[in-house]
Amino acid sequence: MVSANKYYSNYHARIIEAGIEGLFLEIVRWGEAGWWPENSLMRFSKTTDGPVREGSEYIQKVALPFGPSWKAAVSEIKQGESITRKFKDGFLEGMETVSLKQMCCHKVKVEYEMLFKVRGWANKILWKLVFRGLHDRNLENILDNLKAYSEKR
Repeated sequence: MVSANKYYSNYHARIIEAGIEGLFLEIVRWGEAGWWPENSLMRFSKTTDGPVREGSEYIQKVALPFGPSWKAAVSEIKQGESITRKFKDGFLEGMETVSLKQMCCHKVKVEYEMLFKVRGWANKILWKLVFRGLHDRNLENILDNLKAYSEKR
């Protein structure tokens, strides 16, 4: 899907039977939590000290030989609702948001959305041929792990 400003959207979601408060703590620790899949191709390294807050910075890296990396910073935290990280450099321009929507019967919808542009023609080709599929499978795996972890608690 392309929006009016030419950013693409990459969306994934899961319905999880858990309390929204506990899930919020887990999405804030996105990339650093104990439930994060060991085999995840996405690695997060926090480069600022202290708890996660607006302004916290990360290096995000695709764990492949010659895999891309980029800097990201938390641009917004809506307490109990969402966290957004903005890409600061690298092959992607844009942001990713993990958000929560309370549903009925102690269920929460966890939504991941990345709004992005791919920088550079070579990166655009690599995104279409390789990285998009890897990204989608990786996000499905991440959300499955979050669901399994949260529903066991």
